Amino acid sequence: MAGSQCFPSTQHSKPSPNGHFIATLLQSRLLLRSPRNGQILRSIPLDSDFATRCRYLRWSRDHGTIDEIQAHLSSDTASHCRILLADDDTVRVKDAYHPKWSALITGASSTIGKIANVDFGHTSDEILIFSDFGVKVTLWSLTISRGVEVRDPKFANRGYSFRPETGHLAILTRPGAHDVVLLLAPGTRELLSSFTLATVDSQGLMWSPDGKWLVTWDAASCGYKVLIYTADGHLYRTMTGGQDGNRIGLGVRSLAWSAGGAYLAVGGYDGRVTLLNTTTVCSAVLSLKACLSGHSSHLGSSSYTPPRSSPPMEQYGKNRSTSRKNAHM
Repeated sequence: MAGSQCFPSTQHSKPSPNGHFIATLLQSRLLLRSPRNGQILRSIPLDSDFATRCRYLRWSRDHGTIDEIQAHLSSDTASHCRILLADDDTVRVKDAYHPKWSALITGASSTIGKIANVDFGHTSDEILIFSDFGVKVTLWSLTISRGVEVRDPKFANRGYSFRPETGHLAILTRPGAHDVVLLLAPGTRELLSSFTLATVDSQGLMWSPDGKWLVTWDAASCGYKVLIYTADGHLYRTMTGGQDGNRIGLGVRSLAWSAGGAYLAVGGYDGRVTLLNTTTVCSAVLSLKACLSGHSSHLGSSSYTPPRSSPPMEQYGKNRSTSRKNAHM
């Protein structure tokens, strides 16, 4: 593996999702370098005080297909590839392909705290700004220069997910004693519906890659519990107790969807990884007991349990009767 030459930077250094740039913050300038040779492609001046206070550096996401991205990379007219920088109260947005374009959001935090987290939304025209102490999250549109406020988000760094393709936003809130999910429309971010989760202390939520399911999981202190909801907020299936019926689960540690959305991997604190088949949402498909301590990827043991299904008793009876007649003959 070949490495590039070293170049000076601060703690803020991130590559773009399309692999075209490496953004580094150096003194009072934002430098966009080539990942191939480290050459400076663009140098963007910043206010020295803002550069000193800068705490966040984020790239916008790529949502196109592989064919669309390849066509974009080979064309001369590039679309948006934006990067945001933020301190405790101000957000600045730059465009890597359009030097003259910029955006500034001032007073982004609440009156009793600072910015707890900031990131791009489903598109590069949307900014999510989380205020400190879980007061609110502002969904800021760079197109119309206006924002929509959502009160009482439960988390600042997780607990929200964008539905693939359509861009519907599901966000986890905690206005009272229960966890509530808000479903917001793409673009306008109007409230479409809301529903209360059957959890004690939900730790996050994620859309499936095909947009059919919305999954959430409870805290480890509440036991092993994964809930799968339909896209319109109806509870479809609840997985409790871990993979083995004779074993008490130690709680869910993490979740991840497969690339095509065919499987949901559930990692538990007992060192077991359970794969759920999302076609039937079967809770006992495949269980792998993995070594999660340290950096080892060794699988200690594996077991397979087929999905439970009722046998065709009537047909089974006919076949059995026929077999007996043939035997007597």
